[in-house]
Amino acid sequence: MASPVRLIFGVHSHQPLGNLDEVVQRALDHAYAPFLEALGRHPSIKAVLHYSGCLCEWLDEHAPEHLDRIARLARTGQVELMTGAFYEPILALIPDRDRVGQIRLQTRYIKERLGATARGMWLPERVWEPTLPVALKESGVEYALLDDYHFLGAMDGDPVGGYFTTEDQGDVIRLFPISERLRYLIPFREPEETITYLKELGASRREGDPEPVAVIVDDGEKFGLWPRTHAWVHGESGETGWLERFFRALEENASWLRTTTFDEVIGDIPPRGRVYLPPGAYFEMGEWALPAGRSRAYAGAVDESRGRGDWARLKPFLRGGYFRNFQAKYPESLLMVRRAQDLSRLMQGSADRAAADREGRPSEARRELWRATCNCAFWHGIFGGLYLPHIRRAVGEHLCRARRLHERESGMKEIAANTVRAVRLGGLDGDGHPEVEIHTPHLGLLVEPARGGALTVLDIKARDFPLGLTLTRRIEAYHDDVLRPPGTGGGAGDSPDHGSIHEIAASATDEMRALVVADDRMRASAVDRFFERGTTVADLARGKPAERGDFFNGAYAATLLPPPAPGAPAGVRMTRRGRAAGARIDLAKTLRAGLPGADLEILYEIDAGAGGGRDGSLFAVEFNLALIESLGRMRIVGGSGEGREISLSAAAEAPGARRLRVEEDYSGFHLTIQIDPEATVWHYPVRTVSRSEAGYEANYQGSALLFVWGEDRPVPELASLRVAVWPRDVD
Repeated sequence: MASPVRLIFGVHSHQPLGNLDEVVQRALDHAYAPFLEALGRHPSIKAVLHYSGCLCEWLDEHAPEHLDRIARLARTGQVELMTGAFYEPILALIPDRDRVGQIRLQTRYIKERLGATARGMWLPERVWEPTLPVALKESGVEYALLDDYHFLGAMDGDPVGGYFTTEDQGDVIRLFPISERLRYLIPFREPEETITYLKELGASRREGDPEPVAVIVDDGEKFGLWPRTHAWVHGESGETGWLERFFRALEENASWLRTTTFDEVIGDIPPRGRVYLPPGAYFEMGEWALPAGRSRAYAGAVDESRGRGDWARLKPFLRGGYFRNFQAKYPESLLMVRRAQDLSRLMQGSADRAAADREGRPSEARRELWRATCNCAFWHGIFGGLYLPHIRRAVGEHLCRARRLHERESGMKEIAANTVRAVRLGGLDGDGHPEVEIHTPHLGLLVEPARGGALTVLDIKARDFPLGLTLTRRIEAYHDDVLRPPGTGGGAGDSPDHGSIHEIAASATDEMRALVVADDRMRASAVDRFFERGTTVADLARGKPAERGDFFNGAYAATLLPPPAPGAPAGVRMTRRGRAAGARIDLAKTLRAGLPGADLEILYEIDAGAGGGRDGSLFAVEFNLALIESLGRMRIVGGSGEGREISLSAAAEAPGARRLRVEEDYSGFHLTIQIDPEATVWHYPVRTVSRSEAGYEANYQGSALLFVWGEDRPVPELASLRVAVWPRDVD
């Protein structure tokens, strides 16, 4: 008889806020529900379940019977439920008060909705930092799960087989290592291979040691939602699926292999020792967090060590990058993170309110803030994440709503009284340069003088719509495979029919290859550009503008306009002495919000002195708008080009425009832009090529909109854009 082994088997199921209902429904039908049905057919099999609060809210609204089934399984003791941070934030990216509050919120939800007590926690993306035990302990968490990879640099030998303790400032929690070997076996290889591995684990037990414990808790979506997994896991055409065969194999080997729960193991088996783990996440995350060049080098080093048969020895030391580096890799992610952190500080009100938030009983505004911290939009790996516009937009919408509700809850009279305020911040994005934040009843703006004096936040308050939340085109490491001609090898490689998602081959089309472009700056609005005459909108779409000036990414000196009186506009005046076409140019840009008849005005004063810098150049003001391609449109409604309609799906040029109307049906707002003097309007869709679980995808990320002067006459000395937004009423 094989040596006894305990197996903790379970799933972590999560859907990001902003995901399409049909996608979540497909996950329920193809993965979550069949998994519970299989458990119901095998009552002797114990399992562990973690459902994120995001998913639970969706299920409460659309499929409450699924949660009822989970509650029944918990009451019988067949499943153990794990808590988490309710909206799946990366704990390292949110303040301690929000960590504790979100965990307590989910623990109470599990108790009240599902009738169970949760002692352990699922850490989103298994992102660990050594200071987390303090917040976890305060939240009532007794144990958490990490990959065995986390442990390799902190101990000799294989960490799989039990659990460990760690602490920070005397706050002790238990850590269970998830077996990477099982993560790649389940459900991608035949059940017999898992049984063989567990027999080997049991055989490695030394005399006097407790029974070894193997842990595999992994994404619930891999059990039917990931490509090619539904038929394999659950069966089709009369064939028995992998999950049914796996459960039968567990039952057939029950004489030595016992499925169990974390609670049972903690009660029966002592910890294997104490560990102090470095910051980290799972292995693949370390590769994704690296910048493209380092990511290529890292992948090459890993492949070389595997080719030499040296990977097992070097693996503890080849750790890749660190999750927080996504905020350096993607400034859009950093800006969302820092806005949430800043808003959390603004929401600190009375002691009673702060205590309620920390107890997981948030105000309406703070709950919206917590929703904005759902992690999926803050990073990018094999899943779309940050590259999915609807997921990124959801974060922006919740940030807008949280801010608006906070203003209402805190009785900010200056907002309610139809006035504005401008606040100079001490470097919201941590780059050491101050920004200017402007809030009116209709707009939320963030101006960055050190980055071309650009608008990096442009929120439509009446619709909680983050109009400025676009994405910059970048070169990713996997673009090497996109650009490789068909039939020349490379790509993700050929994999078995049921290989891991990390091994699934992907292919790119010629259209996708043409879209692999890197922009010359982070996309924003009110960006000042000088181009060679003859430049076309097609040049910009291809990422090949003939830039002649140093304003688009240069630093501007900034001065706040005088403090506004009630009902008066507020804003900032920015100046830069730079060069365009080799000549000196002094450019002043005054941005004012809250004017009568216009929510935003941008006034330009361009002084080229005697150098003639305006004569041979085009001057353009660039906006980047995060519209929805199928639900938006533009129309010229004033000037010689009146009546021209512009599709968001194609590049276009419309000369002689004095007034432009931008419409968006998803949130039901529109804005008009008054142009003086008349200009040529350029538009092109911003598309990116990203990797997803299904292969490569080309996604619309927003629209680049440029107002261009100087085509048939010198660039004007004065130019202005006046923007008005409808609807104007904020709930």
